[in-house]
Amino acid sequence: MKNYYFLFIFISFLGYSQQKENLNQGIYWSTDAQVAYGLAKAVADIVNEDNNVDFNANAGITSVIGFQPIHKIGLGAGFRYNYIYDNIHNLYFLVQPKIYLDNAADSGYIYLNAGFALTKSDVRKARVYTLGIGDQNPINVRMNYYYSFFLENHSMNFGDGLKSNFYIGLNLGITFHSNKVREE
Repeated sequence: MKNYYFLFIFISFLGYSQQKENLNQGIYWSTDAQVAYGLAKAVADIVNEDNNVDFNANAGITSVIGFQPIHKIGLGAGFRYNYIYDNIHNLYFLVQPKIYLDNAADSGYIYLNAGFALTKSDVRKARVYTLGIGDQNPINVRMNYYYSFFLENHSMNFGDGLKSNFYIGLNLGITFHSNKVREE
């Protein structure tokens, strides 16, 4: 019986902890809207007045479900719809790793998107690669809003070879997560 008392005392000491801020979001779902302007279009406007640069700007929405196994790294996957202002509609499947820059719930982050188009139309082998830096801030214990600035490459094949354009843009979004990141 003495062994059981020792076991109960040992478990009670292990179970005791100070209440502290949780840095891990757990499972999260984020969605955002973004707009971007094509850098090749900007350069062509400077060089000549009657330029014919393809796909000069885009807008879209992204939805990602992910998991944050440790407080510095998040891994997600999801879908992204892009409308490119030459009447090009693409639906991408993308993978999104994130690296959080601070140890707080309202920290900056760096992310990378890598995706391929699921739609099969006039555009073949469409790919998107994004590198962004942003900041997130808590709204309540299970929700954050975020914004980021990004540099992005869209590559597409219209049947006459691969064409690419770089974009610079901004996105705004919201994240819902399973763990509380701060106390009420």
